Amino acid sequence: MASSSSAAAAASSASSSSKKITLESCDKIFLEISENVSVQSLKIKKILEDLGDNHGDKIPVPNATGSTLGKIVEYCNKYHADLALDGIPPREVNSRTLKP
Repeated sequence: MASSSSAAAAASSASSSSKKITLESCDKIFLEISENVSVQSLKIKKILEDLGDNHGDKIPVPNATGSTLGKIVEYCNKYHADLALDGIPPREVNSRTLKP
């Protein structure tokens, strides 16, 4: 159990040291998330890629309400933390789960 808590602490410190971005929903709700955690959502990742390196701190997500965006952020945070606990890099999980 100690290794789980230390892995969770490592995941927390890794995500807290990442650059923070603010996602803006279509109804002007703002949610803060670490950039490396936010790319767990392919939609947010695509938006960041389209905006490039000069995207600033506020990222508009025009097709999501505040409620929906909140659930996306919650999912990304949980998914990122779960992967850190398992010791698996996020992109490896996606490729492994798609194979039979």
